[in-house]
Amino acid sequence: MPIDIFAEMWYNFFRERRNMTMEPKKFITKINMRQLARDLEISVMTLYRVLNNEPTVRPATRKRVIDALNKRGYYANQEAARKIVVDFSNNRYLLFFGTILLQQLSNDGFTIVATNHREKRIAFLDAITDAETVVYCSEPDESVVAEVKKVNPNIFSISMFGTALNTDIILRCNDMLGCSLAAQHLYRLGHRRHIAVHKDFRHKDADRRIFLFCAEMKRLAPECRIDILEQRSSDLSGFFRNYFFEQNKHPTAILFVMCYSASIFRLAVLPNLPDEMKNIGIMSYDSIVDMNPAGETDKLDRVDFSMEELLRWMEYLLNNRPMLGCRNSVEISINMGLFVENSVPDITGEINNHKIKEGQTK
Repeated sequence: MPIDIFAEMWYNFFRERRNMTMEPKKFITKINMRQLARDLEISVMTLYRVLNNEPTVRPATRKRVIDALNKRGYYANQEAARKIVVDFSNNRYLLFFGTILLQQLSNDGFTIVATNHREKRIAFLDAITDAETVVYCSEPDESVVAEVKKVNPNIFSISMFGTALNTDIILRCNDMLGCSLAAQHLYRLGHRRHIAVHKDFRHKDADRRIFLFCAEMKRLAPECRIDILEQRSSDLSGFFRNYFFEQNKHPTAILFVMCYSASIFRLAVLPNLPDEMKNIGIMSYDSIVDMNPAGETDKLDRVDFSMEELLRWMEYLLNNRPMLGCRNSVEISINMGLFVENSVPDITGEINNHKIKEGQTK
């Protein structure tokens, strides 16, 4: 085989492999797109979806189209960085995880635009117009989500921790697993007779978590008394002072469905309780992330998710945008784990002694 023909074959081979990951820029020769679509037995819309680098096209179809374009002299330039809008609010919990997500996405080569739809609505919508994906690390109402879809109907939307409804993907904690782990942990340590669950009305998932926890606890210990503490005011200390004052018998442990409340209870309420109540168990749902003082969250038994798993899910969704058959939301649950820091005492010995005394009395 002549050297020049051999070299040309290799040149064309590597050029076509390179162009597989590139988007079209301009025509070298005039191409009849309708005729090309007929030749490939696809619709013109599918052809232009390939030209616009739409991720919903099947890989086999994309390869056929790009091969045909290359054979007809249609060249491409390097793919532009994909634009992702990450929307924040004043929620410190979401801000903490969203900031970590920003750093990870920037390292992966995405073009990131941070917005706040509450403070700068126009700038937020301007960023949405040519973005591929929007990640809500905020708490937008349904009108905001609807307006985003109106401005950019093709945008891919992800809600962090279920703070936004009607998005394509809703990432939230696996509360069924988390509440089951919390109930089993308390039961294993002997807290089977009287438990309190603190509900903060500001947490959107509080009712669901309480329901799931109570269901598992009642399955394990049907005779267990569970007090649901609904706090409507911002005065956590006063709320618990009134609760303990009204009770003849106090719970042996308290589960907080909102992580921040658990830290405040430990710092501001527990030191002021009578000595016989300072051994009360404290358990938290989720970690307290960046709340002061530093390291306080590590001293609480808790059920929590892995940040690495959250980032893996986000990376997968952004790089492999799923083909949704409809625009209904798809919910993805993040696995939860149990983290023990001995903030819940083991009282199984006290329960056994109590049973022995009851048997002796009888």
